[in-house]
Amino acid sequence: MDPRHAPDGAASVVRIVGYAAGTLTTLAFVPQVIKSWRTRSTGDLSLAMLVTFTTGVFLWLTYGLLLGEPPIIINNAVTFVLAAVLLWIRARPRAARTEARPSGSATATSQAPADSLAAHGGGMPGAASPASDR
Repeated sequence: MDPRHAPDGAASVVRIVGYAAGTLTTLAFVPQVIKSWRTRSTGDLSLAMLVTFTTGVFLWLTYGLLLGEPPIIINNAVTFVLAAVLLWIRARPRAARTEARPSGSATATSQAPADSLAAHGGGMPGAASPASDR
């Protein structure tokens, strides 16, 4: 039912359903964006899926604008921003994503074996160890 041509009571029910549906689907996306923003990790998310999803949301936003339907416009505008953030994080070069990780992450601890080798002469015969420098 097109809310623009429905009786007043039916039009408000249609709009309420539209706002509720859009709000729930948009809110469902928020935890993933927060997790990806904090960890700067989206490796488990398919880049093709994110590009397709973001494009689809943009087209829904355009459709809502063409119809002048606030539930479609508002919810898809918010979802588009959230999807664009995920796409931006996912599309960044790997080095930029790993440098931005908080300390204590896998990136910060993966350097420990190399540091340990360097501290002990790199494991090369004849190399000085920290104890022999004293």
